[in-house]
Amino acid sequence: MTEKKRGLGKNAILMSVGVFFSRLTGLFREQSFAFLFGTSPATQAFVVAFRLPNFFRDILAENIASAAFLPTYVGIREKKGKKESCNFANAVFSMVLTASAAISIIGIFLAFPLCRFIAPGFAEDLSKFNLTVSLTRWLFPFLTLISIAAFFQAIQNAENKFFVPAVSTAVLNIVFIIFGWQLSRITDPPILGMAFGALLGGAATVLFLAPGYLKSIGHIKLINFWRRPDILEMLKLAVPVVIGVSATNVNVLVNTFMASLSEDGAIAFLNFSYRIMHLPLGLIAVSLGTVALPSLSRSFAGDNVSEFRKTLSTSMSYSSRYAIPAAVGLIFLGKEIVEALYGYGRFTSSDIAKTAFALSAYSFGIPAFSLNRILAPAFYARKEPKVPVKFGIVSVCVNIILNLLALYFELGAFGIALSASIAGYLQTFMLAIAMRNRIGRFEGKKLLRQMFAIIAGCVVMSMWFFLSDLFSIHFVILKLSVDIISGTLLYLLSEKIIREQVLSC
Repeated sequence: MTEKKRGLGKNAILMSVGVFFSRLTGLFREQSFAFLFGTSPATQAFVVAFRLPNFFRDILAENIASAAFLPTYVGIREKKGKKESCNFANAVFSMVLTASAAISIIGIFLAFPLCRFIAPGFAEDLSKFNLTVSLTRWLFPFLTLISIAAFFQAIQNAENKFFVPAVSTAVLNIVFIIFGWQLSRITDPPILGMAFGALLGGAATVLFLAPGYLKSIGHIKLINFWRRPDILEMLKLAVPVVIGVSATNVNVLVNTFMASLSEDGAIAFLNFSYRIMHLPLGLIAVSLGTVALPSLSRSFAGDNVSEFRKTLSTSMSYSSRYAIPAAVGLIFLGKEIVEALYGYGRFTSSDIAKTAFALSAYSFGIPAFSLNRILAPAFYARKEPKVPVKFGIVSVCVNIILNLLALYFELGAFGIALSASIAGYLQTFMLAIAMRNRIGRFEGKKLLRQMFAIIAGCVVMSMWFFLSDLFSIHFVILKLSVDIISGTLLYLLSEKIIREQVLSC
């Protein structure tokens, strides 16, 4: 194993540990919603209201920070030194703060038409629609807080510090849960307390990440970012990224739009299932994509195609090895997982069944979603953001068509989730072909042999899940724990044995 591969694996593990705590606390947060509000109109209103600032956060901060800022920052650091890169970082901080604050103010004033546009089905229930508008106005300032936090994360990732940025979301979730739960007892309506919890969680995350930013940059300084050549260079890179990221995130808005017109509670079913699906996705793809991007950027800046190809191939191999069995496990154990996580309080048995059904459709797409999180940043590292843009737009169009078919055939939340998964696979195929045309084969024969071992391991794991149903364990959490632990061990053991045999041939 090369030093580069060991470094990538070590950083990915650290990142995964941090992401695990973040995703786990995120599930605890969703458990709070399920227990307190179930899939009620209040939950649906909050999901829509919270989606709007998060949509702009994804565009403005998280994706621009990683896709446009990080390669530019690394390039300046390599060529011009630390002082110039620190000035550039503070200029970008000033820009992010200004833009996010402006969008938050505009969003507060335009909350009514925005909610009417994103969730037209809510107009049939005036009380639910008005609650959505009110929550949207309270939650838009969250955009500024979380955008600053995302920028602080990007700086530390650029310095190859991954654990603290990854675990910072756990801070947000813990504060969100504690204060949201308490404040919901005294606010009217109670769901408003959860909105206040989100704002306090965002502020806590900024404070948690600020010391790391100061250690890397030295100081926070608001400076004039207009007409700086390095900012203009980053914005030229960012414009197609924004379009591409918008295309990807439009899928989320499309799903919300369609869900508001679908079965009652569809928005909540999709949200709860999406959160479960995001646990393995975050552990695998987000970690690998975040860790690989700085290495890919340096390889491209150094014109080292061989190193770029090896880093990308290694990331894709790791992703497939864990994403595919995660998808299989969630499909087989989905109902038990949903029941164990959400089956309390106001969350009914019908809610469990419909959420599990949506989860199976989302889980089908985990391998594709994981590879997309690695392949798209690889193009950003090469400063070719227009390529994912084109494919992202195609993915959105396919998702819209499939969503319309799902509505026509009354497939509900399951059909909407399945549409997203199918569109994700199409995007993966297009990204992989385009990258192969640029850097050559991804060590194709080796990857195919590894894929054979992965599929064989999943077959063994699936057979165990079938057999485990023969055992009478009525306590859901105990049965689920036994299935997950035994199934994981069986997969890892069988995949390792088969992979070693196949690779030795």
